Amino acid sequence: MQKQFEDKLMELLSSLFSSMKESHAQLPTLCKNESLGELQDCQKAAIAIGNTIEEKIGKNNDIVPILGEYCEKLFVISQAEAINTHDRDTLNGIIVNVEKLLNKVQYIYNVVFFPYKASMWDSLESIWKACKKDPACVCHVVPVPYYEYDSTTKEWAYCYDGADFDPDVQVVDYKKYSIKNEMPDVAYTHNPYDKFNRVTSIHPDYYSDNLKKFVKKLVYVPYYLTSGFFSEGHLELPVYKNMDFMVVQSKTIKKYFKNSEYYDKILPLGSPKIDKVINLIKDGVAIPESWRLSLKNQKSLMLNTSLGEILKSGNEYLSKIKTVFEIVKKRNDINIIWRPHPLLEATIKSMRPGLWETLLELKTIFIESAIGVIDQNPDLAKTIAISDGYIGEDSSASSVSNLFALAGKPVYILDNLVTRRFSIEEKGVLSIIDAYIKEDEMLFTARLYNGLFKMNLSTKNVEFVGRLPNQPKWNNVYSYITSVEDDLYFTPLLATKPAKYQRDTSEFAELESVASNQSMFMRKVASFKGKVFYLPIKGDAIIEYNTRNKRWRYHSKSIVELSRTFLNVGSKTWSCGVDEKEKMLWITAEYTNCVLAFKMTNGAHKIYRIGREASGYTGICVSGNNVWLSEVKTGAICKWNRKNKKFNRFELPKDVKCWLNFAQNGIIHGELVETKQYIVAVPGLTDSMIRINKKTGHLDTIAKEFWHDAISLRNGYSPKFNGTASFGKLFDKDKIIAQRMNDGLAAVIDVENDIIEPFQVRLSDEELKKITEGESGFERVADNLGFAKRESRLFPLEDFLTDIVTDNFTGVVEEQMRAVKDVAENLDGSCGQKVHEHIMKILREPQGVTKI
Repeated sequence: MQKQFEDKLMELLSSLFSSMKESHAQLPTLCKNESLGELQDCQKAAIAIGNTIEEKIGKNNDIVPILGEYCEKLFVISQAEAINTHDRDTLNGIIVNVEKLLNKVQYIYNVVFFPYKASMWDSLESIWKACKKDPACVCHVVPVPYYEYDSTTKEWAYCYDGADFDPDVQVVDYKKYSIKNEMPDVAYTHNPYDKFNRVTSIHPDYYSDNLKKFVKKLVYVPYYLTSGFFSEGHLELPVYKNMDFMVVQSKTIKKYFKNSEYYDKILPLGSPKIDKVINLIKDGVAIPESWRLSLKNQKSLMLNTSLGEILKSGNEYLSKIKTVFEIVKKRNDINIIWRPHPLLEATIKSMRPGLWETLLELKTIFIESAIGVIDQNPDLAKTIAISDGYIGEDSSASSVSNLFALAGKPVYILDNLVTRRFSIEEKGVLSIIDAYIKEDEMLFTARLYNGLFKMNLSTKNVEFVGRLPNQPKWNNVYSYITSVEDDLYFTPLLATKPAKYQRDTSEFAELESVASNQSMFMRKVASFKGKVFYLPIKGDAIIEYNTRNKRWRYHSKSIVELSRTFLNVGSKTWSCGVDEKEKMLWITAEYTNCVLAFKMTNGAHKIYRIGREASGYTGICVSGNNVWLSEVKTGAICKWNRKNKKFNRFELPKDVKCWLNFAQNGIIHGELVETKQYIVAVPGLTDSMIRINKKTGHLDTIAKEFWHDAISLRNGYSPKFNGTASFGKLFDKDKIIAQRMNDGLAAVIDVENDIIEPFQVRLSDEELKKITEGESGFERVADNLGFAKRESRLFPLEDFLTDIVTDNFTGVVEEQMRAVKDVAENLDGSCGQKVHEHIMKILREPQGVTKI
């Protein structure tokens, strides 16, 4: 008998048995006519019970014959002149025996799976397989209809994937399945959105609130996999309010729900998606016959191309894919399994028609070059099992690269802007993020490297100072710098804690008091009288650290108020300027014309709305009573007097070129730097460096010859994406040090006299060897980034391909599995079995559920 029916049946039978026993008790005291009425009622009840048991358990059981004996005894008693207590006890004894036999019945649990897209079935499949093997369960797979929104026609298109499941999955037509009649003990769903998805929506009958009306236990299993983090947008979803349990991939994910009402419903048991890949690799998977000739029995890499990357990067992305094809074609020892997104062509036609011919050309090149196969197989897991590794974009927020990493296969993330190999000299060039300059020494952080570097500004010699131990090496874990009494303090970008460098002892240390196990995403940093102030990119607080008493303070009210003025979603803060006289920190953000004035002594704050309503500001500096600002998108330089509130706006010369990047955010100037006589705008998405006389307001361009080539396309660089300058900072009262983004050439720029002294910021071959020799390049940078090697000047694609062909990954796989061990539980492929066993235990022991 199915368990859900058993519960309701036992409730009904219990009521009938109680009524029958009450009738038995009255029989000895009733007259003949009264007792006949009671006996007839008991007989009707017994017949009803017998019919119900035959229907739900089957005719082959021991209970119905006993009920027949009960009815015969009722007839014998009805013929007697009087009914005594012995007759009463005999009837009670028969009913008690029936109850005992009913309690021994082996009940069958009714389990149903409600997938909607066949391509997402792998998120439920291993649970279904475990359930299917369990003799105590009957399970059904009922694909549900869904609708996709067509933004062109403004209509919803009906979709049904029932025919797209593998033949071994015996699907049930949703039209023939009545959840109201079946009343399943357990239902599994992988759609969390109900009516709140504006792109794809399942039929309303299968929204979680409607399912829960007829299901004893509703279990939600996410259809995706992450690199170990959980986005804020997924912490509140409609299904949570109706589910009984949610299966998540790891204990780390469960921690995101720590303060949530759903915490005890979270089961960190892994992911069926991982099960599928792991078990396919264990069991072996045959290469499709149609692929064998093309793959030539050589090593193969899966190339993943998504919609997001084509929409974001366009021609640069397609050019990069073409470069990959050309590199592979020259080798003739490795193949590509190219897996374009199934909607790639349709998306380009409708949203990027200018790229259509380029895409067709790309497909032709791939086919004619005979360097692999185009994968249109809906089963991603089989492709992963067949492939020897992954190349493509960093899809760490999705499932593809994460599945490769969890399967122990190497992952290589492409950089769309790298188009050729770099020379040894180019590899040694450092791109400065921020610097601390004192006399003839410049200590700085650099892109592509996690570490601190030192340059002698007289000799231009560059050395690697060091980094915190056990930290990623090839990404910007820390970015901006401030100083307190010659100690340097670094903002944590991808790091989980701020850090400092003690110049007198040459030691690095984390500032342990910050409680965080996630990347902090802080940007700028400022210091004032022994205090350090970290400004957030994503967070909701300015974090203050007192270097003297080691205490922390979180100032959230000011950032929350500033965020409410945003015209768009962006960085919570962009830049800041310190007014030491007023003890004030002035803070800008790119999507608001409001500027935050933050009192560094007590955290008091005030927000000023300055200038044009639809604008925002990036660079800022404070000079006397004037707050200087650089305007987003137009690049205009603005001056606002904080005393009399007078506002002046200085437009750029007409011959200055500006542009917007792919995000359309228009960071025309990165920073504003104050010299003795001028305010200087360090170029962002513009071809010019601007200076403006603080007294007269006269605005012009300087160092034209230095910036002339800065907007040219170079290997690993595009002004469309990166901007013109990587760095600019005051060096002397009339000089700044700035660096070009495209080739890393730096210069000391005499702002007063418009004189430049160019120089290279480059590690010697010996210094470069010290930090790169013996390094694989593989690492896990942060929770939201998977374990991978990322293409760069240091780690070209050609070297990765050679390593794949020669199996040159000594120690990498072991390091990889250590790095991802907290990404998911049950990496032996047993998640589905564990989930099934746990839910069955809950059904059998509802009062004794063990929390995980």
